[in-house]
Amino acid sequence: MVYRSELDAALTEAAAAAGAEVRDSTALTTLRQQGDTVILQTNRGDTLQARAVVGADGSASRVARYVGVRCAQVDLALEAEVPVDARTADRWRGRLLMEWGPLPGSFGWVFPKGDVCTAGVVAARGNPVALRAYKEDFLERHGLHGPRPSTTPAT
Repeated sequence: MVYRSELDAALTEAAAAAGAEVRDSTALTTLRQQGDTVILQTNRGDTLQARAVVGADGSASRVARYVGVRCAQVDLALEAEVPVDARTADRWRGRLLMEWGPLPGSFGWVFPKGDVCTAGVVAARGNPVALRAYKEDFLERHGLHGPRPSTTPAT
């Protein structure tokens, strides 16, 4: 398991090494298809052309909307980066956990990352109190309810 920021950096470096031009702080504003070509406009006023576009920016992205992704339900996720001691890190090494949760459509996860475990839960928006209770119970049941979790938004 890796942190998303580390994965993104590694993918960016690999793409650059393969010849891609990296444009930091550049956002897609529009895209359209013209024959076999995709025409993209950016927030910097650039017009780019491509034979293929990979939209790796989430289900609510402009690329997703363009290709017709429509979310029938919007979920809420609560996640914590939980520092763990050596014994707990050892217990989680080489494993991960996914479980169905007690709320409709909910689930929880634990992704170990050495001396930190990323743990979280997700369910349909609408009952944040029940989701917080599920998160607390989930962390407790899996030995991750410690005094020092640093909470982060789920990605």
